[in-house]
Amino acid sequence: MNLPSAETAAEISTQTSDQTPAKTVDGHALAEALQNCAREPIRQIGSIQAAGVLIAVVEDGLTVCSVSANLPRLVPCSPAAAIGQPLASLLGDAATAHLRALIGKRTQGGEWPG
Repeated sequence: MNLPSAETAAEISTQTSDQTPAKTVDGHALAEALQNCAREPIRQIGSIQAAGVLIAVVEDGLTVCSVSANLPRLVPCSPAAAIGQPLASLLGDAATAHLRALIGKRTQGGEWPG
């Protein structure tokens, strides 16, 4: 993974949109933070934002293999009870069908929407 240099990081940190004022960030500090972030393995997530939950599934069959502790915020199911269940039992048939369609597009060489 190629991360920006300190100079590029400083440039990125001062870019602004019409609605957000520019913030000055030390380019070296930002470059170091990006390097630290790149070293964190995504498979070892330390926490989930309060607005969401993590539900990991085995792609073949969409069986739940891991969930975040705050799962009950989204569905009336304990994290322990969710493991091994079909995803549809947590999210319903429509959401699961949509996810299957997205996976199908991706495995056929398509791009993720968005």
